[in-house]
Amino acid sequence: MSTAEPRRFLLAIDGSSHADRAAQYLACNGAALAVGEVLVLNVQPLGHESYASPDDKLVRTVAELSADATASARRLLGEANLPYKPVTEVGDAAEAIVHAAQEARADEIVLGRHGSSQLERLILGSVAYKVIHRAAVPVTVVEPPAAGAGALQSTAVRKHRVLLPFDGSEQAKRAVDYVAGLCRGSVPFEVELFHAPTPIPATMLPIDKLVDAHYEEQGKTVLRDAEDALRTAGIPYTARVVPGNPAEKIVEAAEEGHCTRIVMGTRGPGALASVFLGSVAYRVVQLSPIPVTLVK
Repeated sequence: MSTAEPRRFLLAIDGSSHADRAAQYLACNGAALAVGEVLVLNVQPLGHESYASPDDKLVRTVAELSADATASARRLLGEANLPYKPVTEVGDAAEAIVHAAQEARADEIVLGRHGSSQLERLILGSVAYKVIHRAAVPVTVVEPPAAGAGALQSTAVRKHRVLLPFDGSEQAKRAVDYVAGLCRGSVPFEVELFHAPTPIPATMLPIDKLVDAHYEEQGKTVLRDAEDALRTAGIPYTARVVPGNPAEKIVEAAEEGHCTRIVMGTRGPGALASVFLGSVAYRVVQLSPIPVTLVK
């Protein structure tokens, strides 16, 4: 099996536990992701000042605030022996993240997902939402840390198992290309290829066997190109076809398959479907208990 060239990641850190969980994801998956360098970016808002106490009015510099915000992330990356470079910007967080990724020619952006309440899901101005729409490179959104999980550790994963939803679209094909280019070296690497066809109304095919045969045949047809690409890349995979709501079935399949990540295609900026939060990709990001990588 071939190995991928080292890749540059931009890790967006704001000092929250959600962002630190994203750092942990990179630290634990360094070998599987072929991490060559991590740009640890912290963005401070314009005109932001912080005081040590109301009494002494000690103003802290942007550099000091950034150092504090990235301390945990730098510790995790250091423990994993991953080269990193701290970067501090001032301004709008989403704009700074996308711009920094472009300037550094980063291969991928990694950031944490803040919250999962219905209100937070609907906030169009969230940083993650803006970055997903504006970035030209893949964006990995990492789920929040589990409650009561304790201190974050940088223990390397023993297996990298990816759920790869595929519907035959050009976006899905680019997600397959992304997976085919991942490192396959010291960490066992597997893919579960998945397709969720639209359920057939029961009145059209009342016989269960006919329904199952229809789904199986449809799945084979849709997944053919993806299977060929994975075989050519020498990546071991399994394939599943499960009808139902695509987003929900994708998340269920990832959990049942003990996957460590979901990789899927999404539409680029300007596409009407891409600004609709009910789309499959964004629904998966909202529901998933594991990291989700979106590829345009």
